[in-house]
Formats: sequence, structure tokens, C-alpha cells
Amino acid sequence: MMSIWTRGLAAALLLAGGATAIRADDPFAKKWEPWLEIGGRYSDQRTLGEANLFAPLIQTHNSLVFADLRGMFDNHDAAEGNFGLAIRRMYTSGWNVGGYGYYDVRRSSFDNVFHQVTFGAEALSRDVDLRANVYLPVGSRAERIGLGSTTSTTDTTAAVLTGTSLAIQSQSVVTTTSTYMLEKALAGFDAEIGFRVPVFDLDSGLDLRTFAGGYYFDGSDVDKVAGPRFRLELTANDVVGLSGVKLAGGVIYQHDNVRGEQWIAQARLRIPLQAPAARASRPLTYMERRMADAIVRDVDIVSNTTAVKTATATSTVTHTEAAINTWNGETVTSVNYVDAGSADQADLQAALDTGGAGSVVVLNGGITATDQLIINERQTLLGGGTDLLVRGAVSGVEVVYTATGAAGSFIGDNTTVTTTGGSPGSVYALVAVRDYGVIGGMTIEKTGETPHFFTYAATVLGHTADPGGSPIGIALFGNTIVAGLGSMSYGVWFNHGRDITIMDNNIAAPDGGIAVVLFDSSDNARVVGNRLGVGSAASYGLMFAGDGNYQVTIADNSIGGSVNSLLFLSSVHASNSSGNVMAGFGHCNGRSVTGVIEFTDGTRC
Repeated sequence: MMSIWTRGLAAALLLAGGATAIRADDPFAKKWEPWLEIGGRYSDQRTLGEANLFAPLIQTHNSLVFADLRGMFDNHDAAEGNFGLAIRRMYTSGWNVGGYGYYDVRRSSFDNVFHQVTFGAEALSRDVDLRANVYLPVGSRAERIGLGSTTSTTDTTAAVLTGTSLAIQSQSVVTTTSTYMLEKALAGFDAEIGFRVPVFDLDSGLDLRTFAGGYYFDGSDVDKVAGPRFRLELTANDVVGLSGVKLAGGVIYQHDNVRGEQWIAQARLRIPLQAPAARASRPLTYMERRMADAIVRDVDIVSNTTAVKTATATSTVTHTEAAINTWNGETVTSVNYVDAGSADQADLQAALDTGGAGSVVVLNGGITATDQLIINERQTLLGGGTDLLVRGAVSGVEVVYTATGAAGSFIGDNTTVTTTGGSPGSVYALVAVRDYGVIGGMTIEKTGETPHFFTYAATVLGHTADPGGSPIGIALFGNTIVAGLGSMSYGVWFNHGRDITIMDNNIAAPDGGIAVVLFDSSDNARVVGNRLGVGSAASYGLMFAGDGNYQVTIADNSIGGSVNSLLFLSSVHASNSSGNVMAGFGHCNGRSVTGVIEFTDGTRC
């Protein structure tokens, strides 16, 4: 099948050239034989070795189709292969004209692989050579050369509100910054003209030629590789009497702005691959020998590197977990906003009643109180702009959720009596907060006067659904609480309370009342960082009343407004109680204190 194809192609070539086909048994039908050429090049920049296989495929008396296979490697770990197909034809005018194409593959010294196609044309005569080649990269023209990278991790944790769901979201953002260059295969061309130096006879077997030309290779974002090239080459045919053995040597000078000035020495040895008995019976003419000359082209896929570049890549890992209200230990089930501009007390109470345990209700703006407001068990009421400390249910990390909106207020009077169990039995309470309820960042003020003597009124009352029970786990923080008028009006009242926290509030009793009352064994109470102000000589900032013993922490408060600070009508066991400021002229009145309650002026209870 191959024989049919090759003969057909040979016939087509002969017809195209106007020549007469030669018989298959014509000894001159095999003028050109295959050969292997090995050689090397040396310069101050690199050393390379190369091999070249010339394999005639189809030939007539004046035409030749041949394969040209090349391989190269150098001392910079680069290697290249060139796979070519060429055609040449002898003309009676004395010129050998040819054209060729190659597919080239190169592994660069940076271990990048590039591909290109090469096309060239040549015209060779006895005294003059003309050549030109075009080099066109194919496939990926740019490959990365990594120069190193740095990695940084940024961890952020925030309370995130999605609709009415509050969760803690932790993100780890890993940022990798890499520095690199790009190695790019360049497209370009080269060309040269050569002249035979007439110092040897044509039949001497020696040939000296000189060449002048240039090259130009360019690509985006890299410096072009361009400059002149000069060659001087001496060849010797039939070396030491060995037919077909050829030795060539020479020197190349080239210069460009990337590789600089280069002097390159080169040498090649050609070895015929056909037995002498199979060769043509007559010697080839000078131009016939030139039909088997090696094709001259660049030995490399030319590449260049860009300037150092920087690339940044980020990856994000997000973890979401439930948020726990640190004031009462409840998982936050929902956050609902009540806008005072379009809502009243009934709307606020409805939001609390429907929220359920773990819910947070945020009041945006002020609502006028017309009756008692109830904070149900395990609920939280916040004013707009208040910071709520929450904790991750899994990680335990603590972050702040800031409720949006304007500060919330609930100001007015009420006529509802709340049964407390024990003495005094009933209290007119403006806001009743039940077990594990939380109030934060609110302004709550009772404006009315106590209805009659021996009737008690409280602005905020710790209350349990069981009239005889003990309110537990209630927290008040960051509020402004003002008692009503009359000496029987109290800002905050806890009856039988346990695990009570009163922190960072401003609580006032302006008309002879008491800022904070802890009644009947309000155990494990923390009163920390408050301003407990009073308004008359008969008032007290903090009173412990009723029967029982109190385990309390009283620290960093400003207590008293006119005369009195603390009143003890029960036994108190104080611990960690220091840093208080006595705002009035009085001190500690009443029963004994176990432990020490210290004031910053050095006074102690």
C-alpha cells in the first residue's frame, strides 16, 4: 500500500516538474541516501548536543521528498524534538529550491512544555544561499514558573441575623499570595543570506561559506528577542576517504537584548546509513550533493519570561452554630422587632406572648405604658442599639449582637396588682419579669404615685408565675429605671429571688423610695456597676429586707443620692464586694454583715 502511495506521489512530482520518470531499475534513481548527523554547540551560556536523521522518502533524478527528524538537549535540562517533512527540486538554472514544515516540541529548563509549527523556504546555488523560516507556537503559549507563596488566615466571628433567626457565624478566610513569572513561547522569524568563499575548488571536497542575517521573536508582556546573526562554516566531504562521511564546523555570532552577545562554536559529523554497494555508481555533482544538505533553522522554540507577577487567591470556610444568650443561658430562637412608630403596648405584649422561650424582642423607640407589661419566662426585651452578648452553642466563643434601631422606652403608669407571695404580698408593678427573663438597654419609668400608704409599687418586679414561688435567673443590664412617686415606690424589687443579676443600670427613686429592694432571702444576687440613686433623706440606694440570709456580691456601684446608702434588715453574707462609691452621707444601717462591703473612701460594712 505504501509502495503504491509513494510511486503515485513521485509520478505527480515528476509531472508537476515537467520531467520524465526514471525506470525503477535506473541506478541513478537512488542518488540520495539517508544519513545520521551528530554534533554539538558550545558557548559561554550553554552547551548542547544534537542529532539529525535525514531520510529520503521519494526521489527522482531532480526531485527529493525527505523526512528530517531532530533531537536536542542542553546543560540547562532543556530538550527539544523537531519532526519535519521537506521537498527539494533541482533546476537547470543552477538553483535548488525547497520548502519544509516541522512540528516542534520543547521541554524548557523551567520544565515547561511548548509546541510550535515551523515553515521555511530555501534557495541554494553554487555561490549563494537564501533562507527564511517562520515559527508559530501552538497550544498553550504561556506556562507559570512558581517563585513561592505565602499564606495568611483571617478568622472572624459575628452574630448574624437572617430574618428572625440569630446564629453565630465563624469564617476562616485563607489568603494565598503567590509570586510567579510566565514563560512564553514566542512567535517569530529568521532569515539569512550566504556566500561561498572561493578559496577551495568545487571538486576539492572542501567548502567555506559565510552567512549574514537576523531574527525576531516577540510576544505579549515580554521583551522581544531580536538581533543580527552571522555564521562562518567550513565543511569537508568524504573525510579521510570515507564516502558520504562529512564533517562540518563553524562559529556563530549573535546579539539581542535578552540573551546578550553570544559566540557559539559548533561541529557536526555526518555518517551515511546506506551500504556503499547500494550507492549510485557515479559521483554526485556539487549541486546534487547540496540536495542532501541539512536544513538550517533555529534549534530552539524561543521563549522568554515576564516580569515577576503576584496572584492572590482566597478560600472561605464558614461554620454556623446556634447562639446562646449569655444572660439566661437560653438558645436564641428568634429576634423580633417592634417599631414604636406604628405599635402600642398591646403590640409589644403580643410580640412577647407569641415569641416563646428563648425569643428576643427589640423595641425600637418609645411606647407609652397604660398597664402592666409582662416579660415571660426565658424571654429577653432589648432597646434598640443594645449590645447582647451571645455564645456559640458548640465553640463557646462569645460575640456581641447589636440590636438595630433607636433606644427603647416604656414610660407610664398602671393599676394592676401583682401577687408576690410572702410579705408584702402584692405590688403595683409596671413591668413584671419572670424566671430567666432579661431586660437590657431599656428606659422604664413609672410615673404615677403609690395609691395609698402601705401599698407598694415597683417599676420592675421580679416575678414567678407561681405566686408563692421564687423568681430565678433574672438579669437586668444597661437600663435606666425610675421609681414612681411616694416613699413606698421602688425602682427594682425581687421577692425570694435567686441567681439575680443587676448590672450597669441607672436606677433612681426620686421621691423618697428605694432604688433596689431584695426581699426575703434573695440569694446569690450580683449587684455590680450600677448607679443606685435616691432623692431624699428617707431613701436608700439598696435595701435587704425581710427574713433570711443573703449571699451577695456588691461591687463597683455608686450607691445613695442624698443621705443613705445601704439598709440591712436581714443578715447578709457578702463576698467580692468592693469598689463601691458612697454617694450619700450615710453608710450601712441595720443588721450585721458577714464578709466585707467596701467603699472607695475606706468605709466598710
